[in-house]
Amino acid sequence: MQAADQKNWLKWLNRTVTDSFTPDDTVIALYDSKGRQLPTDAQLQQTAVPATIIQIPELLQPEQITENALTLDSCTYRIDGGDWQPKKAVIRLFQELLQQKKPCEVELQYPFIIECEPQLMGKLFLAAETVNQFEVCVNGHPIRWDGKSTWMDQAFQKCDITPFVCKGQNTVFIRAHFYQRELVYQALFSSDVLSTAKNMMTFDTELKSIYIVGNFGVFSRGGFVSGARNALTAADDFFIDRAPTVLHRGSITQQGYTFFAGRAKLGFDALIAENAGRVVLHFTKRAAACRIWVNSKPVRCVLWAPCDIDITDYVTPGQNRITLGRYRLYR
Repeated sequence: MQAADQKNWLKWLNRTVTDSFTPDDTVIALYDSKGRQLPTDAQLQQTAVPATIIQIPELLQPEQITENALTLDSCTYRIDGGDWQPKKAVIRLFQELLQQKKPCEVELQYPFIIECEPQLMGKLFLAAETVNQFEVCVNGHPIRWDGKSTWMDQAFQKCDITPFVCKGQNTVFIRAHFYQRELVYQALFSSDVLSTAKNMMTFDTELKSIYIVGNFGVFSRGGFVSGARNALTAADDFFIDRAPTVLHRGSITQQGYTFFAGRAKLGFDALIAENAGRVVLHFTKRAAACRIWVNSKPVRCVLWAPCDIDITDYVTPGQNRITLGRYRLYR
């Protein structure tokens, strides 16, 4: 801090505060380098030029959305050629096989439903990890992984399955020799193994969820039930259909993007009058990170809402295109 700034700061500290405060009150006052108090947001709003407020409309048009995914995390199965068993979460089946502490032959069937003709959705892909350990078929057609096509991460191999799928019921079949070294079982079940050693362990065979990937919508036949803290639950009755052409403002989870993790650009047109003055884009709902473009020009990134964003310098009289870029984390 320069000497002049320090002098003004000390001068402000010596001022007498006449207002009364409770012990948990907090007051922030901003001063410039000359000791002059800066106006508050409320004072600025009182003196600001009246603005034209642009509200985000109820319906938004998808402009650009990364690939959607249907997560297949449960399957029917059989062990060592036995009877087929009812559908079970893959992670639970994996834990049960580890508990047996012995190798076995395991076969898995992951069902999924396509509601429309597949050609209406473009290409469809199967994405999975550790694919080299498994024999994989889609509706009886063997899958060949090229080792170059990936999804989200280098660990997820991706294969075009468009020629093999059909409208209605489809099945991904996986056969594997389930095997773990004795060292793995010791690390998992011995009482004298530290948790750090378990966290560093690598499984020889690992059963995981797989993913159908493409430009489609994922919908629940029975719908969603709202729970505490904005939670949503649904039955395991998801199906694939054409992606929606419009999206309602707010959460897209129930609008075809239940398992979506990626980037989505949603846009709308705003008519700006010749004498609009200041133009402000107004957010009213809580939102995740959102990037804003006006007429294809980047404006800024918004992390919290509600928020007012001055877009005067980016608009022109007449129709203007406003684009919102939304981001969702991995499941």
